[in-house]
Amino acid sequence: MMLMNEDWRSVKEEKMRRLNRLLLKAIRESLDFGEVIIRFIELNSSIRKDEIVYNLEAFAKEMEKIFGVSSAIMLEAIVKRLYTNLGIKIENKKRSFQEYIIEAAKSIV
Repeated sequence: MMLMNEDWRSVKEEKMRRLNRLLLKAIRESLDFGEVIIRFIELNSSIRKDEIVYNLEAFAKEMEKIFGVSSAIMLEAIVKRLYTNLGIKIENKKRSFQEYIIEAAKSIV
């Protein structure tokens, strides 16, 4: 049985929702005050917590606005936790936060 376009869209949407849940979990687990950061960004920007995966670049920019250069360390911690939770290895390539999350999405079934 072949999947129709709408079925594919549904599969993709479910995959993105799952990735967003995993990303939120990684934020909460990797940062002592992760939930506060999520709430702060949600209240002070157009980024909703259930839509972070659709706004990765904007999320990273909001983190930088709040934490300055320290945001790079925090984003790296989030990526490391997400990859650990997914059971995948981080390649030694230097990538942006967005690129790492897109790469992680490929491992979600």
